[in-house]
Amino acid sequence: MAPLELEVYRKGEWVQGGSIRPGEPMGSIAYKRPDGSRGLYVFACSPDDSKSAIYDYGQAGPEIDLGKFRVVKEDSIENFLRQLEVLKTLKRGDDPYIMTVEIPEPGQGSIRVRFTHK
Repeated sequence: MAPLELEVYRKGEWVQGGSIRPGEPMGSIAYKRPDGSRGLYVFACSPDDSKSAIYDYGQAGPEIDLGKFRVVKEDSIENFLRQLEVLKTLKRGDDPYIMTVEIPEPGQGSIRVRFTHK
């Protein structure tokens, strides 16, 4: 089964940034909101591999970045899922979804990220 692929634009080319396969936990990227607060983009591949989706975790609660894993504090999985705003749904053959992400750490600027459901 094909994964959701994530690539980052560096030095004039797209480089592999990771992938999510069906049934694997969601991935995430922290970002800086226009008001300066920290936000979280979340992305996943559906269990049946029919599509992938990129979400904005609206009112992101406290989170802990553990390197490979990010823990989000929420009182229930239902509340977490209810707060996800779909930014883009991708199916096999769709054009990639490209977004610019403002890095939340001071002085880090922004990165371009490309998502493809293959």
